[in-house]
Amino acid sequence: MQFDNDYKGFSFSKEGPLDMRMNPSETLTAKEVVNKWSEEALAKIFRELGEEPKWRQAAKAIVEARRKKPIETTKHLSDIICNMSKGRGKLHPATLIFQALRICVNKELEVLSDGLKKAMQWLAPHGRVGAISFHSLEDRIVKNIFR
Repeated sequence: MQFDNDYKGFSFSKEGPLDMRMNPSETLTAKEVVNKWSEEALAKIFRELGEEPKWRQAAKAIVEARRKKPIETTKHLSDIICNMSKGRGKLHPATLIFQALRICVNKELEVLSDGLKKAMQWLAPHGRVGAISFHSLEDRIVKNIFR
């Protein structure tokens, strides 16, 4: 549902504010990350949270673009990434960058880890917990906690 609404800023195919917060009461937005974080910090989240092969180039392109004008919309960010990188098959060039920003802004990996640990504490003897992961970062956390 969040990806279908342009006002949350999750979609690179629609014009919207660069927000990406699941919880609007949180303060950190993708706009702040993209416009204020250092090139090194951006590169780190693109590499670690997006598993983006061109993480260095993406961080550099964003820093160069924001020197000219603040990056305020999803379309503006998507255009920067698309100009930097040609597509990889069916995957849109901005997919992994947007994934990294969303995970960072919402602290998704920390929330997953904390939630699973709490679930394990409440689990009855011989009880079961199930988890569905959507990418390797989540999968690794689930597997390690279940071990």
